[in-house]
Amino acid sequence: MISADTLRTVVGIVGNVIALGLFFSPLPTFIRIWKKKSVEEFSVIPYVATLLNCMLWMLYGLPIVHPNSTLVLTINCAGTAIEICYVILYLVFSDGPKRLKALLLFFGDLAFVAVVATIVLIFFHTHDRRSLVVGILCVIFCIIMYLAPLSVMKMVIQTKSVEYMPLSLSVASFLNGLCWTIYALIRFDLYITIPNGLGLLFSITQLILHALYYKSTRRQIAERKLKGEVGLTDVVIDDSTKEPTFIRIWKKKSVEEFSVIPYVATLLNCMLWMLYGLPIVHPNSTLVLTINCAGTAIEICYVILYLVFSNGPKRIKALLLFLGDLAFVAVVAIIVLIFFHTHDRRSLVVGILCVIFCIIMYLAPLSVMKLVIQTKSVEYMPLSLSIASFLNGLCWTIYALIRFDLYITIPNGLGLLFSITQLVLHALYYKSTKRQIAERKLKGEVGLTDVVIDDSVKKSSIISSHKTEVTINTLRTVVGIVGNVIALGLFLSPLPTFIRIWKKKSVDEFSVIPYVATLLNCMLWMLYGLPIVHPNSTLVLTINCAGVVIEICYVILYLVFSNGPKRYKALLLFLGDLAFVAVVAIIVLIFFHTHDRRSLVVGILCVIFCIIMYLAPLSVMKMVIQTKSVEYMPLSLSVASFLNGLCWTIYALIRFDLYITIPNGLGLLFSITQLVLHVLYYKSTKRQIAERKLKGEVGLTDVVIDDSVKIWKKKSVEEFSVIPYVATLLNCMLWMLYGLPIVHPNSTLVLTINCAGTAIEICYVILYLVFSNGPKRFKALLLFLGDLAFIVVVAIIVLIFFHTHDLRSLVVGILCVIFCIIMYLAPLSVMKMVIQTKSVEYMPLSLSVASFLNGLCWTIYALIRFDLYITIPNSLGLLFSITQLVLHVLYYKSTKRQIAERKLKGEVGLTDVVIDDSVKEPTFIRIWKKKSVEEFSVIPYVATLLNCMLWMLYGLPIVHPNSTLVLTINCAGTAIEICYVILYLVFSNGPKRLKALLLFFGDLAFVAVVATIVLIFFHTHDRRSLVVGILCVIFCIIMYLAPLSVMKMVIQTKSVEYMPLSLSVASFLNGLCWTIYALIRFDLYITIPNSLGLLFSITQLILHALYYKSTKRQIAERKLKGEVGLTDVVIDDSVKESSIISSHKIEAPTNSE
Repeated sequence: MISADTLRTVVGIVGNVIALGLFFSPLPTFIRIWKKKSVEEFSVIPYVATLLNCMLWMLYGLPIVHPNSTLVLTINCAGTAIEICYVILYLVFSDGPKRLKALLLFFGDLAFVAVVATIVLIFFHTHDRRSLVVGILCVIFCIIMYLAPLSVMKMVIQTKSVEYMPLSLSVASFLNGLCWTIYALIRFDLYITIPNGLGLLFSITQLILHALYYKSTRRQIAERKLKGEVGLTDVVIDDSTKEPTFIRIWKKKSVEEFSVIPYVATLLNCMLWMLYGLPIVHPNSTLVLTINCAGTAIEICYVILYLVFSNGPKRIKALLLFLGDLAFVAVVAIIVLIFFHTHDRRSLVVGILCVIFCIIMYLAPLSVMKLVIQTKSVEYMPLSLSIASFLNGLCWTIYALIRFDLYITIPNGLGLLFSITQLVLHALYYKSTKRQIAERKLKGEVGLTDVVIDDSVKKSSIISSHKTEVTINTLRTVVGIVGNVIALGLFLSPLPTFIRIWKKKSVDEFSVIPYVATLLNCMLWMLYGLPIVHPNSTLVLTINCAGVVIEICYVILYLVFSNGPKRYKALLLFLGDLAFVAVVAIIVLIFFHTHDRRSLVVGILCVIFCIIMYLAPLSVMKMVIQTKSVEYMPLSLSVASFLNGLCWTIYALIRFDLYITIPNGLGLLFSITQLVLHVLYYKSTKRQIAERKLKGEVGLTDVVIDDSVKIWKKKSVEEFSVIPYVATLLNCMLWMLYGLPIVHPNSTLVLTINCAGTAIEICYVILYLVFSNGPKRFKALLLFLGDLAFIVVVAIIVLIFFHTHDLRSLVVGILCVIFCIIMYLAPLSVMKMVIQTKSVEYMPLSLSVASFLNGLCWTIYALIRFDLYITIPNSLGLLFSITQLVLHVLYYKSTKRQIAERKLKGEVGLTDVVIDDSVKEPTFIRIWKKKSVEEFSVIPYVATLLNCMLWMLYGLPIVHPNSTLVLTINCAGTAIEICYVILYLVFSNGPKRLKALLLFFGDLAFVAVVATIVLIFFHTHDRRSLVVGILCVIFCIIMYLAPLSVMKMVIQTKSVEYMPLSLSVASFLNGLCWTIYALIRFDLYITIPNSLGLLFSITQLILHALYYKSTKRQIAERKLKGEVGLTDVVIDDSVKESSIISSHKIEAPTNSE
């Protein structure tokens, strides 16, 4: 059941995204202003009007005015910030009366909203009265804002030019108005409905003006250019920007005169706020905790970079300050946690410290601001920093006022005040700064890019959490997800090593031990995270499953490129890992019968092996110290280890899980040591590499080997068989049947993946049909049709003769197991050929890896779920895929040798034939390039538009509840088709334009009439659904019948040249997906047209398969005769399918899924 609130939230989020685009749409205007360094004839009024509007809506969305309006609040906070930036830019590039007017209007906005807020909060004490007052003001000013473009529209009509009415703004206004009108209708909020409905009407009018005057605008611009007048984009001023500090430090390999103090100060600030945000200090402050954890990590990176590129006293000073920060925060944390035992007292102590250090940071720029006023130059006060400070202060001041958190309000309010002062200084002294720089350049003095600026001003993200109940479990989940992402980066960090191994085709001196150790560690943690060992450890389980897969890949690559003893050692260690974990799992599950005892045993083993894994780099660290080179200790691995250790230590402290705390705390300590080694030996490593290059020794990336692929390039199926693909197709369709809610409930994942698999395998079979001939094609067609017939028969028998879930699951499950085993046995003949020929050329590695991953994943899934039907075939498949991977390892080199020998003999290799296959341009890209609609018809697009609008009406909650998917996709379809029609209007002329305009308005009028009749005369969901559903079916069938004429022409000409393959494939996938969806939902109105569309699209695909070669032959013959080719002929694409869709009342999957 999808509630109106849920639907409203979804639409509101879409509206927020679109509204954000609307706020950014004037960007081209301000880019032009920036380049010309002048506001020209542009007015500030639209921007101060929008600012006032955003601030009023922001006030309206506050919980103390109109509760449950989070989306209104968030987007208007963003809009306020963006509009303030626009106004400040206007102030910068305006002069005299214009600047004064803009400044007065800006301060007028601020004062007006402050007065309204004060009156509303003091004199009105209920939500309804506050909403009424603010809502009326919002409607009035919003209408004024939407009326603002009327003067521009008047000028457009007078001049017949849309040059000064940006298209991006009109499109954004249209999408914004459409989305928020729907949002308001769902919620029935009159204050949002009135202005946005009006805005939608005005934006459509603007788009029509763009369509009507597009060509006349182009003509006027061309005439002005011919007369030698200056065009819109003729003046470009090169305005170089300073490089960010650490990019500059990195390039120069020196910290020059930059100071480390801003970074250690920000680090201290972030760590204090991180302490403040801990649940044991100040509960429900997730946002404070997360952003400052990120800030801490980033600042540590900055400090480490500073240490790398500094020398002597600067490095010592930075190191002392860094360690001082860590020590201070450790002392504060110990005192707070030991001597204060309530949340309030802990919050008080840490909060006061946070406020003090935060105020000190915000006061730091005062010296720079004093310098700006004295020199009348903002050269040493970066604009980006001032804007970031302003946005940060604005956001967190609002946040703190909503939450009523005094410790966050005080420093951020002060920071907001200082940052606004900085922005005003930028506006006042921008031109004088440019003038001073220009004078200095004329005198030959040193420019800005050669002077080192002590950026002693750096703001932190002082943040806090929303007034929302956040449990320890929620916080643990959030941190765990972040930890999973970082851990994934950790697992992937050795990639550079294996890229090097791949290129050199040798493991060199690299050892396999770190990878088998990590593999063992991941498998033990995977065992620990199983629900039958340690419940509620999903995050531990998932990331370690991923880690197991990645590490196995590393070990296999090592086996491929190693030789003799190294390969033998790696194989023994790998098999030893698997055996050890199997033994542990058996002992734990058989002899220990409670979660606590299982957790204890597996946890202790995890800690032991995790510590061993973290100790593994000690030998590498020893070598680093001896050689003074970090070449064999990848920085990416050290950074990933640090972040991983930091995150999981925090996670474990929140969870109070000793088994996770001990190894990760130790890992954090070791990774910091590694980073310090990187800092100390970075320069000596660079020097050693440079010396080696001078001696002419081999570099890291000298060997590159090219690799291959097949059927599509060779336009032939050669010796490949269709059996694996039809077998997989049958398997997928059986599992899809098994996963249906009416057969085996709560199997959403099984259903979805096999629906996708069915579609993909059908594509493979069709490709096989395309490139095969004679008996092979006939055999493939029979097998394909046999699959379909078999599934239909099974489905009918199961649904008619078996009436319980258990019986249906039993019958379909047994069939699934049988055919799945047959499918997994299919590669045995290929594996036999591999062993005989000692070549894996015809056994794709990608397929073996995918089979391994698939088998591993679904075996784990089935064990968690205890589903025997899924366990048996997938565990068998896992065993076979591991065998295939071992064959790849054993015969990789012999395969490469055989291919090389064949090339030496002059035989045709796998990649010698390349056929150029030209692709037709999409219709509207072609129209755009040619600036003409040529012979294309508008009918497909207005027909699709009508279809989408009818389905959108059908999906409304007041017509057919719980149809969110129908509503959302057809809203998108409506918007896209309107864009197509408008583009058609732009590039058409005379009768064509008139016809398109009449059809467009006809669509709108027809849907408006239907909507009015349905909503006024029919008062139940069933009757409304019936009327709109019948109309949808009729128009949808008409659309699906449209391609019949094209199909007739294909059969007559034996050419699919005029029936795009992409359209047929899209129609097939669309029809397949929504037919399944409709059958699950039992919605007759969706079933009828989509099943018909599915039938027609399959017919089209069969026609493509049958006539592909004859089409290529006809095109080739035409080219030989010198006739006009495909790209010069206009095709009337009168076939266009719509997204006929609907929403499913899907049962939520179980926790195990």
